[in-house]
Amino acid sequence: MGKRFLFVFLDGVGVGAADSARNPFEKAGSPFFPRGLPLGGRAPLPRGGHAVAIDACLGVAGVPQSATGQSALFTGVNTPAHLGYHLFAFPNRPLRAVLAKQNLLKDAKAMGARAAFLNAYPGYSDLLSDRARVRLEDDGAVFAEGVPMELLRRFSVTTIMALSLRQPFFGIPELREERCVYQEYTNASLRGRGEDVPLWDEERAGAVLANASRGWDVGLWEYFRTDLVGHESDPAKAEALVRRIDALLESLLSNLDLAETTLVISSDHGNLEDTVEKGHTQNPVPLLAWGPDAPRLVERCRAITDVTPGILEALGAGPGAPEAGA
Repeated sequence: MGKRFLFVFLDGVGVGAADSARNPFEKAGSPFFPRGLPLGGRAPLPRGGHAVAIDACLGVAGVPQSATGQSALFTGVNTPAHLGYHLFAFPNRPLRAVLAKQNLLKDAKAMGARAAFLNAYPGYSDLLSDRARVRLEDDGAVFAEGVPMELLRRFSVTTIMALSLRQPFFGIPELREERCVYQEYTNASLRGRGEDVPLWDEERAGAVLANASRGWDVGLWEYFRTDLVGHESDPAKAEALVRRIDALLESLLSNLDLAETTLVISSDHGNLEDTVEKGHTQNPVPLLAWGPDAPRLVERCRAITDVTPGILEALGAGPGAPEAGA
């Protein structure tokens, strides 16, 4: 298609104050994540990147949450307004119906792009890939014969997106082949469960993700430990995680060909950026971008609902690319 996008989704990362007492990004001196940037404010980033602070509240009272925030980010639909409230954790049937109809990966595929969810699903990849047992209907119903209830209850926004593609999920074999990256990218937790997988540091994991993304026009990788650590409100642990994320992004940027790939990083709501505030925040979230379409994407985005339409618009404007819905 002549265009390539890698979307790295970091759960629970907002744009906080330039206050080292409460913001671990400030404490760690992160070169990639802006601080003190007002809603709509823009800032340059190292390696020719661009940043803008975008709205995650979307005009709905209350604190943004994961299910509505992620579905809004990946569909362009104001799903908090659609429901009338912010929904935490996992999508309900109305949100699944929105995701079944449209989402970044499904829409990119409909445009003729090769699209993939680049997370490994060890232990569940075969089960989720069996379309006779697990399928997503247009009305948001999920039929999951023989699927453990604890897994069914935890079908995330990105899991629903991947199901909508009707493509096999990646598992341990693909992880060993370096075609995907686990959410805990070092693989230490998998090795602790007895899986025969390599142990990676941030430098290696970033290189693997960059290389894996080259097989796709649109790739998505999710990292949710940012939100988990944010909920702990532990400044030392949060700062350590920020330093690891910075190292991962440094490797990713070093291994991507930014002349042909646009790297997009964003989030669904704030959390990690404020270790004093308990739980999620109403802060704007960052949209970070590098590569050919980064300036245009940052210029057009003012809310999380603008990100996916912006990527699809740029994808459709690529050399020889079909129009959306063609």
